[in-house]
Amino acid sequence: NDPKAVVKKSSENVQPLTSDEITPPATDFIFLVAIEGSGHHMNQALFEKSPANERLVKLKVRPHVNDMLTSLYNNQDKSQGLFSAATARDDPDGVNVVEILAEKLRIVDAKIRTAHPYPQRTMVPLNAGGIALGTTGMMSYPNFHGRDRAMQYPDLNTLYYACDVAGVSCRHVVLTRNPYAVIRSTTMNREFSSKHMAIQMYTTMLDVILAQSLMHPDRLAGCWEYSAVADEELGLLMGWDDSNEGMDSFRHTYASLFQGDEDMDSSEKLEIVPQELEVYMLSMELATNRVQSTCRDILQSQREALSA
Repeated sequence: NDPKAVVKKSSENVQPLTSDEITPPATDFIFLVAIEGSGHHMNQALFEKSPANERLVKLKVRPHVNDMLTSLYNNQDKSQGLFSAATARDDPDGVNVVEILAEKLRIVDAKIRTAHPYPQRTMVPLNAGGIALGTTGMMSYPNFHGRDRAMQYPDLNTLYYACDVAGVSCRHVVLTRNPYAVIRSTTMNREFSSKHMAIQMYTTMLDVILAQSLMHPDRLAGCWEYSAVADEELGLLMGWDDSNEGMDSFRHTYASLFQGDEDMDSSEKLEIVPQELEVYMLSMELATNRVQSTCRDILQSQREALSA
């Protein structure tokens, strides 16, 4: 199949949005959607230095955010986390899990909305920006190791259900990365699994991300491709202002944190993925391209709705 044709077909499922669907209130709960090895640690380090985080610290909200994250993924007691409950040994009480998470979301939202002298739009990270990492992990696709690894990934359907129960605004950012850099990060810099198993796992997770993205186009907050070039929309999301001074500060902070070499020639790629695995790697590349293209199409639909 022609990869461009497959990407086009996926993008055709994107529905037009209205401006009312994409305007967030003061509290902007954001979930980072990405496969393992895509840049969660970079995102966390960037958020730690962001104006949004400074505001959360000033309002003394960070402990509540930390507590909230454990109700999304709890590796110590999987039945107590919305996502981790999928691999709990016993059937979880989903109603109770949602109610507990919804109440924690309301607490954080209320502290920001009632801030003095006036509420200010503030990003609140639902993963990769919190501090409960030993219990929650980065909530990547997949998350943590173990025998149920293939089932340990976030579910935007249940997340948005809980957000709706809480009556708060939740959105997501889709993060992608050069697939060769992902394999290098997870199988060479770290030894999470063999290369052929990693390629298959991440291709499957990218397909999951694509499906979830298409089901929630109105909740998309941005598309971030991990690279040395700072994405200014990400800076705005994290609270840097759009003045020249604000964007200069963001770009400087981003450059000070970015680590990686995303540009590779064919010989470097061959060192990461041997020739006998290239047929499988092509599938991961196609899946990455599909996610990127669909994400950009959804954002374009949002821009058109705002300008209409």
